[in-house]
Amino acid sequence: MFSIKQFSLSAATIGIATSTVCTVLGTSNPANALSIVDSVNADKSPAERVSWGASEVGWSYTPTFSYDLSGINTKFGARSVGSKTVTVEVYDKAPTTGGTLLRSASFTSLANAFSGGTFTALSLLAGEDYFIGFRDVDGLDVNVTQDAGVVSLPYRFGSSGSYETAFSGSFFVTQPILQFVGEVPTAIPTPALLPGLIGLGLGILRQRKAQAAAVSEE
Repeated sequence: MFSIKQFSLSAATIGIATSTVCTVLGTSNPANALSIVDSVNADKSPAERVSWGASEVGWSYTPTFSYDLSGINTKFGARSVGSKTVTVEVYDKAPTTGGTLLRSASFTSLANAFSGGTFTALSLLAGEDYFIGFRDVDGLDVNVTQDAGVVSLPYRFGSSGSYETAFSGSFFVTQPILQFVGEVPTAIPTPALLPGLIGLGLGILRQRKAQAAAVSEE
């Protein structure tokens, strides 16, 4: 079982707290009206007996393919200070470095289950950097994992409203549990491709007419 005393890092340097809190389930549902198109460590379990000391935590995220994002889910640990409203935010980069808020949504946190917020679809571009933040998480068990075989993302935290502190190092706070909800747009033929598609259609039509004529002659 994890004990913060086992590490040379102090709780303040990574935005966590170690106080014990009671177990209370929230009441919200995950943002799952659409499908989950991408995820980070979604099959992992939250770290045990560790709660957030910072009020805001977030991670940089770079999608490997383009899609329309409509919501974000996360999984907090098994303990909670009660039904708490959390706000998830999407920036084009961390706000303390000049990032612009693109979308946000509030939701009620759940203990050891996915919960999240939905918003108007936002087109994410492959290879572009974004920042995913969660506000008002202080006191909640962390939504990061210590499991093996995980993905790590650059981590920031703070309590002033701008995620002002960047963490540099290798630690479990860089291993968030996230689900990205949305859809991958269906490709629409560009005008340059239309002549070829029309020609292909005409060719198939001529072939069918020729086959029909051959049958009639027999």
